[in-house]
Amino acid sequence: MAATTVVALTLGVAGCGTDEEKPADSPAAAPTTAAAAATPDVKAATTAACTEAVPLGETTAAAFKAEFSKILEVAMTGDEAKANKMEADLRAKLKAWSDKLTALAAGSIEPEVKAAFTAGAAEIVALNSPDDNTPVNTVTKKFADIAQKVKTACAA
Repeated sequence: MAATTVVALTLGVAGCGTDEEKPADSPAAAPTTAAAAATPDVKAATTAACTEAVPLGETTAAAFKAEFSKILEVAMTGDEAKANKMEADLRAKLKAWSDKLTALAAGSIEPEVKAAFTAGAAEIVALNSPDDNTPVNTVTKKFADIAQKVKTACAA
């Protein structure tokens, strides 16, 4: 029965823009100056968010397949309680990843990074659903893709 429970488990679990400044003699100089004054805060917030998001995504994505394999091994021994606990722990890690991306996306960060965080979080939530039937190899790849999209957005 544990093997059936765990085999059914198919867990799943993503750019920094620039402001162009106009010359001082331009009619739009005042709004650009105001935007430029706010840019350091947005850039600093984006950098701080990326400092949290990138390593969390890389670590979580990289650990997923190994942890999933361990759950299968335990399930095959017949220890359903331990397999269920391990599954709950893995799902909690994935939820923490999506929750962190959602929280970071709520900050005043660059729009491209916000979009990557929001899309990544949504995909993690969908793949982490107990009702999701995505094959584990596909899920593993999707998690790696999410982590890479976040890293790419943060590097831009």
